[in-house]
Amino acid sequence: TSCNYNAPGTYYAKVIVERGGLARQDQVVITVTGPTPTRIATCGGYGTTPSTVTVGQSFAAQVLMTNTGTLGWTSGGSTPYRLGSQNAQDNTRWGFNRQELPSSPINPGQLATFNFTATAPTTAGTYSFDWEMLQEGVTWFGNGRCTKTITVNAAVGTMAGRIYKDDDGDKTWDVGEKIILDQNLNNDTPY
Repeated sequence: TSCNYNAPGTYYAKVIVERGGLARQDQVVITVTGPTPTRIATCGGYGTTPSTVTVGQSFAAQVLMTNTGTLGWTSGGSTPYRLGSQNAQDNTRWGFNRQELPSSPINPGQLATFNFTATAPTTAGTYSFDWEMLQEGVTWFGNGRCTKTITVNAAVGTMAGRIYKDDDGDKTWDVGEKIILDQNLNNDTPY
């Protein structure tokens, strides 16, 4: 006789064996296991996140992650699921290194849209804006992380009210002239 156990668990069966007019009865323990639960996240892109910002600028960012595993993501408890910064792991380049789930739970097959405000670094350059899912205190996981490069441009300003010279004295700016500011500019003495 065969039995069909559809769900993982522990089952007890009574087995009766007859042989030579004698019957013997035993209890058998049957353990049925299912597939190993998986934590998998697939990057769905960056939605409305800009590719270019200005130094120190706050901007709206969006990261899309789809739960392609078999476990739901939850925000509660001692090991919540979160979006975490990468490249380098746990960096605070954009003002923080974690984002809470937008709702809970995020079940298998569901899309999580993380909307947040980030702040650009204070030095112009090209930076990684990389994110990956994690379960705090357990593991980082995914089918590859979400990766994006953001160019951070120097600030552009207009002089108003005074004429300034640079530290070397080889450049002056007139009122209303457009200039590019960087972190090394320190001209507050009028000439």
